[in-house]
This record gives sequence, structure tokens and C-alpha cells, in this order.
Amino acid sequence: MIDGEPTGLPGRQCGNNLLIGWSDDPTKAEAALGIVADADGEVSAVQGPGWFVADVSEVAERADMSGPDSESNDLKALAEQLGASYGAL
Repeated sequence: MIDGEPTGLPGRQCGNNLLIGWSDDPTKAEAALGIVADADGEVSAVQGPGWFVADVSEVAERADMSGPDSESNDLKALAEQLGASYGAL
């Protein structure tokens, strides 16, 4: 989803549980985050103007996705370090 359809938003996936997206146009980042928020499971995210990092661990578990998890998913600490907002979607 991140590096293509449906948003075309550039980004990366870190293991099964973290999605990172960004755009020069903050509305595109908001739209992509909205798609992530509609996933089947709880999603929390850190976001700033034009970027986000979303924890989709529960979604990955429900979809029975196998593969590595990221080393850390402490998004609250990330938000504090970056001066960004954090919360459940």
C-alpha cells in the first residue's frame, strides 16, 4: 500500500508491523493514514506535517502475516523525540 496503490504515497514498511509514509503534500499523507486507519484491527500512529509512522501489529496478526517484526514499535517515544503527535486511529 505504501509505495503504490491506492495512494501512490512514497514510504516503507518496517517488518510486518510498521508503515512509514511521507509526502510534500500533507493532504496526501492524511489520506494514506486514513486508509491505514480503516484496516481490520487497532492502529496507532505518530504523525507530523506530511508524514506518519503507523503500528499495524494487530492488523498483521489478524491477517496471519509471517515475517520479521521491527526491533521497536515504541511510537510514543518516537513522537516525543520528534515533537510529533501520537495516538490511536
